[in-house]
Amino acid sequence: GAVVEDLAIRGSGRSVMAADAGVRVVLGAQVRLSRLVIRDVLYGVYAERSDRLVVEGCDITGRCTPRDARGDGNGVHLWYCSGAVVRGCRVTGVADAIYLSFAHGATIEDNLLHDCGRYGFHSMYCQSGRLARNRFTRNVAGCALMFSNHLVVERNAFVRNQGPRT
Repeated sequence: GAVVEDLAIRGSGRSVMAADAGVRVVLGAQVRLSRLVIRDVLYGVYAERSDRLVVEGCDITGRCTPRDARGDGNGVHLWYCSGAVVRGCRVTGVADAIYLSFAHGATIEDNLLHDCGRYGFHSMYCQSGRLARNRFTRNVAGCALMFSNHLVVERNAFVRNQGPRT
């Protein structure tokens, strides 16, 4: 039930193995992250086993060069999180703007996901999620929906995503 809002966060470590992040949530139920400005990070928000997480109105900029698939870290990275909501965020300069793995029932809507090293949105092994009214611009590929079922994908805009993964 923790709430973090109206905060600027700058800098994180560089370890992918430690999941260095601007905000890290582990085993936190019903956490709300609102209107955060997160800059110069490996991961913007990294959450694991944290059900009903809400990330809203956040502005995240990582360290990846646009369309450089060699970059590490994601803007919002959710692992084994159920019922998460990512809404109204702007994410740029990371490998994947939003990455979900085993994140069931997630709602991803009204986000601007642009100039990332790889994907605007990437889901792996996710069930029953919703991806709506997002704008994917100038990524290597807009979305990668992998081994995910029962997703509702509607009214998204894919603009100038170019690269070998498209």
